[in-house]
Amino acid sequence: MPQSTDSITYNGNTYDLHGSLPADVQQFVVDSMLPLLEEKERNEIRSILQLPGQQQRYKNFFDKADEVFCIFLVVFAVILSYRTWKQKPVLSAESDSAHDKNRSLPQGPLVYRGCDLDFSNGEITRVLEKHQPYYKKLTAEEQKRFVRRLKKYVFIKTFVIHDKSGFREMPILISAAAIQVSFGLSSYLMPDYLYIHVHPKEYIAADNLRILAGNVQGRHISLSWKHFMDGFIYPEDGQNVGLHEMAHAVYSQTFLFQYEEDRAFKKAFPGFELTANKVYEKEQSVKRGMYSAYAKKNFQEFWAESVELFFEKPDAMQERYPELYIAISRLLNQDTHVPG
Repeated sequence: MPQSTDSITYNGNTYDLHGSLPADVQQFVVDSMLPLLEEKERNEIRSILQLPGQQQRYKNFFDKADEVFCIFLVVFAVILSYRTWKQKPVLSAESDSAHDKNRSLPQGPLVYRGCDLDFSNGEITRVLEKHQPYYKKLTAEEQKRFVRRLKKYVFIKTFVIHDKSGFREMPILISAAAIQVSFGLSSYLMPDYLYIHVHPKEYIAADNLRILAGNVQGRHISLSWKHFMDGFIYPEDGQNVGLHEMAHAVYSQTFLFQYEEDRAFKKAFPGFELTANKVYEKEQSVKRGMYSAYAKKNFQEFWAESVELFFEKPDAMQERYPELYIAISRLLNQDTHVPG
């Protein structure tokens, strides 16, 4: 049940939104909340709180103490309550039939705000242990950090399911793909990508009528659920549409939006690019290379497929292109290779 839109609770105190707010409360809203909203919503909140239009860049405070994050949840929920939403059906429990090929498309999508899903740690852990090979290889402490990050990632996203029904494993596993790619980075929320679209199978892109299994465009990440699940059912075939699209999103968040960018990733990318360009050129001239024909179309697709191979075929990459493996390992700040 959302809180009243006439007041805001911060640090144990309740303040009237239409009155004068203390400077620290205003600063918290400006730095931490407004950047996560669309421009129209930011203007509405600024108008109500009588804030100036130029806000500071929000600080990445999400890895602070749990008490701070709890405050964030309360304040952000109040602000989001200004948005007008219809009541949506509850996501069904996890089901192995979630990626059934024969399910038909509905007339309109189902929309779920991550802040309303309220996943427990136990529920997230059960889904990850069943479907996510990467998570199962982490230490106990790393698994706790993975779950904490996943919950924060889910909270700020809106999931649009283009089907008759959805399953609670969808936002969990799709968010897990994002956390996997960014697990070694300090910035992982990708706040410019607020909307994640889930199609039951391959879909037609609205811009140029292409048939796709996944794409990143504007502020949206789109995925075919069938192809997404295949990536984790077959974790060593070098094909994983979830990791592929999240690699695109990490790059775009850093170099296109340049907002909540990961400085270490940005600093290391030229080194990766120098090594990757040599491999990219070599792959263009070999008949049976490590990369698909699609990855050879342009460097952006080569980058995304490199991330897929790094996680799914680390031994093969290290054997064939050891310098590239090291460059990606440094870039993502993680090492997936386990000696046989």
